[in-house]
Amino acid sequence: KRKSVAMEAVAAETKAYRPLLIVSSYNNSEFIFSKDKTLKFPFSGMQWLEEVVIQYGASLQGRMDSFCHLTNAHQKPCILISEQTMNMYFPIRGKDNPENVFVYFNKVMDIQQTKNNHTRIYFGNGYSYEVPCDYRTVKSQMKRCDQFIHTVMQNKKNLVIDFREIYH
Repeated sequence: KRKSVAMEAVAAETKAYRPLLIVSSYNNSEFIFSKDKTLKFPFSGMQWLEEVVIQYGASLQGRMDSFCHLTNAHQKPCILISEQTMNMYFPIRGKDNPENVFVYFNKVMDIQQTKNNHTRIYFGNGYSYEVPCDYRTVKSQMKRCDQFIHTVMQNKKNLVIDFREIYH
């Protein structure tokens, strides 16, 4: 119960200022906001994401199912936080991996492959971070996020047109 209250508080606190990265190792996470601001919490990134999406009237499982359905991708589902803002996080490993990094897709400006077959991610605030994941995987995750956002926006547009046809 206490952990749930703590997660709710962190989810509410981070609503206005989302972390660029969530580096999870089992039930501990580092929330990285910038070069100078990192917070540590005793819960996983998935647990935090679950609490955050609930604030927008959705379940984490529902968000993942929707992503898989609309993109036809069934590994490493990306998580839409809010349909209004289209803010998303993508994992670098599978959802069941206790050691994972969740990247705030909307803040990524560039990615580059490093010499050790990892990927350096550059964010809009000038911060960069090297994730232990190959470039191809990160690029694929970003492409899936783009595809998902495009599909959702197109579906919204089609829905508005359908309703206009019904009521006129």
